[in-house]
Amino acid sequence: MIFQIPHKTMLFALPSILVACSFNTQAQTSPHWYVKPTVGVSMLADTRATATNADIPNSLIGSGDWSINTDSGFYAGVGIGYQYSNGIRSELYWEYRTNDTSTETDASVQGLDGNIASNVFFVNAYYPLYQQRSWRIYLGAGVGWVQELDIDLEEGSLERSYSGDGDLAYQLIGQVEYQLSSGVSVAGELRWSDVGSPSLDGEEGGALGIVDNFDYTPVSFGLSLQYRF
Repeated sequence: MIFQIPHKTMLFALPSILVACSFNTQAQTSPHWYVKPTVGVSMLADTRATATNADIPNSLIGSGDWSINTDSGFYAGVGIGYQYSNGIRSELYWEYRTNDTSTETDASVQGLDGNIASNVFFVNAYYPLYQQRSWRIYLGAGVGWVQELDIDLEEGSLERSYSGDGDLAYQLIGQVEYQLSSGVSVAGELRWSDVGSPSLDGEEGGALGIVDNFDYTPVSFGLSLQYRF
């Protein structure tokens, strides 16, 4: 049997819920600057890409459809920010991530090993959903600039690289924080980013052409330490 809550009950309950949430987010704190290093695991879904004018003589890398299969990878970041008395935070954040890949091209169904990696700078803001004693729950969002995004393909002793930069990025963050002392706190976080469909140009190792029409939407699970000053 499925129980449903009447709409009128929901309408009457909603103000009470909002008041309770407001109460829990009113815990005041002294404004301060902070620095926050983070490490974690980067997750990236398999994707397909299109290579144009990428044919290389005597190579398994060429034009056409690419199938990029990814493994779990490494994620690290560091942020410097300011927390206001109401708990809201603004932050400049740099993140680096890398995931191993196996790429199948039209010329080879045997995957070419390599990796895909990125450097991105974000401006983030965090809103405290819940504050109670030493515990805090934050929801954050940000917009970023891609300093570099590249994919490397290993073929024999050569490593061919396709790289791009300058794209806009976006991210959403969920964070649960516990205050260890007056100056240090630890947090677990879930971070979802989206760089859209970037375009990468052939650069190192004799790589030719352009690789585009692929999704780069990594997710990371991280652990951070925040130091107040």
